[in-house]
Amino acid sequence: EEVGTSAFSGATNLVDIKGANLKHIGPMAFQNCTNLSEDFFKDNPNIEIIEERAFENCDAFTSITIAGKMRQIGAKAFHDINSLTTLFYYGEDGLDVHESAFEDCPSLTKLYSKVASLAKALSLIPNSKSTLEEVYLSGVGQLQDNTFKGYTALRKVEFAQGVN
Repeated sequence: EEVGTSAFSGATNLVDIKGANLKHIGPMAFQNCTNLSEDFFKDNPNIEIIEERAFENCDAFTSITIAGKMRQIGAKAFHDINSLTTLFYYGEDGLDVHESAFEDCPSLTKLYSKVASLAKALSLIPNSKSTLEEVYLSGVGQLQDNTFKGYTALRKVEFAQGVN
């Protein structure tokens, strides 16, 4: 199922969409849906493609989960979400994420990631060296040399079992 360009753009009272088996979110599909719940991603776990500015200004989001089925996230897909504090990144290596996907999300300070995907996850957070405060790592793997070198805001790192 697909949600087309600007399909719900400006629907400021929209809170959630369930049961649609969504796989493709078109450009600006939910732009300015200021009450859209972050449960949207839990209720739609099969999303594979999120195009540009799809969730721009969705200010009810405090966290976003990127899961294994996701293949592509477009430019400024989550642009200008001031309330966004946490990114759960469990994407695969082949995930294509535009460098500006999380641009202008000044409160994005927490990251949850598998060790194997950490480099990709860190690259998603603009200015992460000066803004990222907390990192929670899971999965088996080895933390590479200099991974957090220069991360001046980093206050807390928590490792689950299996991390070297």
